[in-house]
Amino acid sequence: MFDRYYFRINVTLIIVMLILVGVFVKLGFWQLYRASEKQKIEEEIKYSSNLPPLILNEVEDSKPKYRFRKAIVSGKYLYENNIYLDGKKYQNDIGYEVLTPLLIDGTENLQVFVNRGWVKMDGNGEKLPAVYTPKGKIKVNGTIVFSTPPPFIKLPSTDIERDWGERWPFLDIDYYTAQHDAKVLPFFIQQSPEDQNSFIRQWPAFNAKYFMHIGYAIQWFVFAVITILVYLGLSIVQKNNTTRINQ
Repeated sequence: MFDRYYFRINVTLIIVMLILVGVFVKLGFWQLYRASEKQKIEEEIKYSSNLPPLILNEVEDSKPKYRFRKAIVSGKYLYENNIYLDGKKYQNDIGYEVLTPLLIDGTENLQVFVNRGWVKMDGNGEKLPAVYTPKGKIKVNGTIVFSTPPPFIKLPSTDIERDWGERWPFLDIDYYTAQHDAKVLPFFIQQSPEDQNSFIRQWPAFNAKYFMHIGYAIQWFVFAVITILVYLGLSIVQKNNTTRINQ
């Protein structure tokens, strides 16, 4: 039976097949990497949550090992530099997350941002909502979160003449540092809901969803196998069909 068929080599089909298989396999391994990365983050969060709170007044470095760790810091809010992260939703309402730099006691002009929580937009958003910021020395409890820009977003110039005003699309600490010629830690404190004030702080729990990424990886690998099977199906032809075509 097999002598009735032969394998026809088509360079175009081979190139298309290799490109598609390469892309699908690469996407599959990328999803496996994402699954592993999220699983490590979940383990890191569990480990860090069991450590004693870090006293930031005693620490002046910015080691990544502090990520997700509980922290306590005392200092003075620089309320004149409040930043409103725009377009933040809570339930069915649109509003802002308010971040305020804190001048850390016991350091030489070292600041850290505090995400104080969510506030509702006033009316149509033409005016920013008034927020109360305590003056004088305060103590903040929260969790250390390293600031990263959203993917595929071009960072603004750090030129101090380029001003976002008070509404920011995301926290860019380098941009703030250039604007104010300040020394700022490269993370912010996500303030604890137990700290009293009028902000809403229902921080979403991290959900690794690494099984979802494994499912996507299997899907991409299946696409690669299907591509190979389609290529083989198009390349194996009957000899008598070829004869008729040549006639």
